[in-house]
Amino acid sequence: MSKNKKASILPVMHCFLSCDGVSQEIGGKRSLHGLFDQIFATEFPTVFKPFSLFVRLMGGSGKHTVTIQGTGTDEMPIGTHKSIDCKFKPTIGVEMVVQISPVPLLKPGVVRFVVNIDGKPIGWPCEITVGKVPAIDKSPKSKP
Repeated sequence: MSKNKKASILPVMHCFLSCDGVSQEIGGKRSLHGLFDQIFATEFPTVFKPFSLFVRLMGGSGKHTVTIQGTGTDEMPIGTHKSIDCKFKPTIGVEMVVQISPVPLLKPGVVRFVVNIDGKPIGWPCEITVGKVPAIDKSPKSKP
């Protein structure tokens, strides 16, 4: 490597969250609305409404390609998420908001999203547990 070229360093994951939506406040601060890691359905198959993923990456240096990939409860890929080329600096974080289209839920299980940098997974997955709403007993109760 030449003396003029610095080695790039991969950033680290600071947070990776699922929520109903993200807004940007005056001054640039972001607010996440309706954080969740579980969803319930009365029956399957069903479709879950659109939602957002928020990821913050810290540190690192140089240019890197960031991609978020997801799998549904059947472990099949869901959606195609565009790769984003980012320039990282050691003291500045990079925040990304990804809008997720409605997700088909074929059965209970886990919907999982991973962040890849230059094709390699980093951090931890954002997992959303999908469950079935328990049946409610509607039979009349006898009084003591």
